[in-house]
Amino acid sequence: MSFLSESLKEVAIPDSLLVFKEAFNQVAVQKVYFSECRPVAAYHTEDAPVEISVPNQGNEYIDLQRSRLYVKARILKADGSVLGKDEKTGIINLPLQSLWSQIDVYA
Repeated sequence: MSFLSESLKEVAIPDSLLVFKEAFNQVAVQKVYFSECRPVAAYHTEDAPVEISVPNQGNEYIDLQRSRLYVKARILKADGSVLGKDEKTGIINLPLQSLWSQIDVYA
Protein backbone atom coordinates (compact mmCIF):
# COMPACT_ATOMS: atom_id res chain seq x y z
CA MET A 1 0.00 0.00 0.00
CA SER A 2 1.38 3.41 -0.89
CA PHE A 3 1.16 6.35 1.50
CA LEU A 4 1.21 10.08 0.86
CA SER A 5 3.84 10.58 3.52
CA GLU A 6 6.01 8.41 5.74
CA SER A 7 4.64 10.21 8.81
CA LEU A 8 0.97 9.66 7.83
CA LYS A 9 0.58 5.89 7.77
CA GLU A 10 -2.55 5.58 9.91
CA VAL A 11 -5.46 4.09 7.96
CA ALA A 12 -8.78 5.93 8.19
CA ILE A 13 -12.06 4.03 8.47
CA PRO A 14 -15.47 5.74 8.13
CA ASP A 15 -17.54 5.69 11.32
CA SER A 16 -20.41 4.04 9.45
CA LEU A 17 -18.27 0.90 9.01
CA LEU A 18 -17.40 0.59 12.69
CA VAL A 19 -20.40 -1.59 13.58
CA PHE A 20 -18.84 -3.18 16.68
CA LYS A 21 -17.61 0.06 18.21
CA GLU A 22 -19.42 1.15 21.36
CA ALA A 23 -21.78 4.05 20.66
CA PHE A 24 -21.25 7.39 22.38
CA ASN A 25 -23.91 9.11 24.44
CA GLN A 26 -24.71 12.50 22.97
CA VAL A 27 -25.14 14.96 25.84
CA ALA A 28 -24.09 18.22 24.18
CA VAL A 29 -27.43 19.12 22.57
CA GLN A 30 -30.03 19.91 25.21
CA LYS A 31 -32.81 21.36 23.07
CA VAL A 32 -33.60 21.70 19.37
CA TYR A 33 -35.94 24.40 18.11
CA PHE A 34 -36.69 26.27 14.91
CA SER A 35 -37.15 30.01 14.60
CA GLU A 36 -38.55 32.01 11.71
CA CYS A 37 -36.41 34.84 10.36
CA ARG A 38 -37.65 37.19 7.67
CA PRO A 39 -35.58 39.29 5.23
CA VAL A 40 -34.15 42.52 6.65
CA ALA A 41 -35.45 44.74 3.82
CA ALA A 42 -37.98 44.46 1.02
CA TYR A 43 -36.53 43.40 -2.32
CA HIS A 44 -38.34 44.80 -5.32
CA THR A 45 -35.49 45.14 -7.79
CA GLU A 46 -34.05 42.30 -9.80
CA ASP A 47 -30.45 42.50 -8.57
CA ALA A 48 -31.14 43.45 -4.95
CA PRO A 49 -29.53 41.11 -2.42
CA VAL A 50 -31.77 39.21 -0.03
CA GLU A 51 -30.37 39.63 3.47
CA ILE A 52 -31.67 37.50 6.33
CA SER A 53 -30.37 38.25 9.80
CA VAL A 54 -30.45 35.43 12.34
CA PRO A 55 -30.18 36.92 15.84
CA ASN A 56 -27.36 35.66 18.02
CA GLN A 57 -28.72 33.71 20.96
CA GLY A 58 -25.52 33.51 22.99
CA ASN A 59 -24.06 30.05 23.35
CA GLU A 60 -26.27 28.38 20.75
CA TYR A 61 -25.23 26.48 17.63
CA ILE A 62 -26.88 26.97 14.24
CA ASP A 63 -26.99 23.74 12.25
CA LEU A 64 -26.83 24.87 8.62
CA GLN A 65 -27.57 21.37 7.35
CA ARG A 66 -30.98 21.48 9.04
CA SER A 67 -31.73 25.07 7.99
CA ARG A 68 -34.63 25.56 5.62
CA LEU A 69 -35.52 28.39 3.28
CA TYR A 70 -39.21 28.87 2.52
CA VAL A 71 -39.83 30.71 -0.74
CA LYS A 72 -43.25 31.83 -1.96
CA ALA A 73 -43.10 32.87 -5.61
CA ARG A 74 -45.47 33.84 -8.41
CA ILE A 75 -44.83 33.34 -12.12
CA LEU A 76 -45.64 36.46 -14.15
CA LYS A 77 -45.46 37.41 -17.81
CA ALA A 78 -42.47 39.38 -19.11
CA ASP A 79 -44.44 42.64 -18.81
CA GLY A 80 -45.34 41.90 -15.17
CA SER A 81 -48.99 40.98 -15.73
CA VAL A 82 -50.64 37.92 -14.20
CA LEU A 83 -50.90 34.72 -16.25
CA GLY A 84 -54.30 33.69 -17.55
CA LYS A 85 -56.11 30.62 -16.31
CA ASP A 86 -55.51 28.62 -19.52
CA GLU A 87 -51.92 29.72 -20.19
CA LYS A 88 -49.38 26.93 -19.84
CA THR A 89 -46.06 27.51 -18.12
CA GLY A 90 -43.12 25.45 -17.08
CA ILE A 91 -40.40 25.78 -14.52
CA ILE A 92 -36.73 24.90 -14.75
CA ASN A 93 -35.12 21.99 -12.95
CA LEU A 94 -34.02 22.75 -9.38
CA PRO A 95 -35.75 26.15 -9.18
CA LEU A 96 -34.61 27.04 -5.65
CA GLN A 97 -30.98 26.29 -6.43
CA SER A 98 -31.26 28.40 -9.59
CA LEU A 99 -32.56 31.46 -7.71
CA TRP A 100 -29.26 32.15 -5.95
CA SER A 101 -25.93 32.84 -7.63
CA GLN A 102 -24.05 33.45 -4.37
CA ILE A 103 -24.71 32.85 -0.68
CA ASP A 104 -22.58 34.43 2.05
CA VAL A 105 -22.72 33.36 5.70
CA TYR A 106 -21.24 35.70 8.29
CA ALA A 107 -20.57 34.86 11.90
